[in-house]
Amino acid sequence: MEESQLGPTAAVFGANMRRLREARGWKQSELARRMQSHGWPKYSQVAVSRTEEGTRAVRLDEAIALGELLGAGLLKLVTPPDEGRVVDELAFSLERVERTQSQVVRTLETLARQCNELEDAVAKAEEQAEKGWSTDQVAQTASDLVALARKWLQYVEGATYRLADIGDNNGEHPEKA
Repeated sequence: MEESQLGPTAAVFGANMRRLREARGWKQSELARRMQSHGWPKYSQVAVSRTEEGTRAVRLDEAIALGELLGAGLLKLVTPPDEGRVVDELAFSLERVERTQSQVVRTLETLARQCNELEDAVAKAEEQAEKGWSTDQVAQTASDLVALARKWLQYVEGATYRLADIGDNNGEHPEKA
């Protein structure tokens, strides 16, 4: 295929391939050697050079092999640099959403355990009250219930604060971010 017929995708592919290769500290000959070891016995440094220049067409299976070696999918290899940053930012945001989801699940599990503790304490207090507790026993149980409720409230407030800040500070407290 002539150079003029390749189009802009070949240039983008080549530039991304060069950027990823250089990020690994590989020379063109090193990438060619790795392609040979990866099932492309006739792959040469010249093929790498021409591909990076955007003057050589790449087969789909070759592009997949290059992506595997360079640690990038096809989308990353054919996406222009500015659009590639958007794709990277979206992938990073998705990871943050997944981490947030895990934190929400853990928070809800903890809240459920604390609600159960509070319900058990209330049931115990009601049971003991029916037995005719003394004023001191009622006061102590009320104090215990208030302490449990405060602990629960502090946890809820802290969890709410942390979850609200995850998007802005990647899960870190604002003073630490």
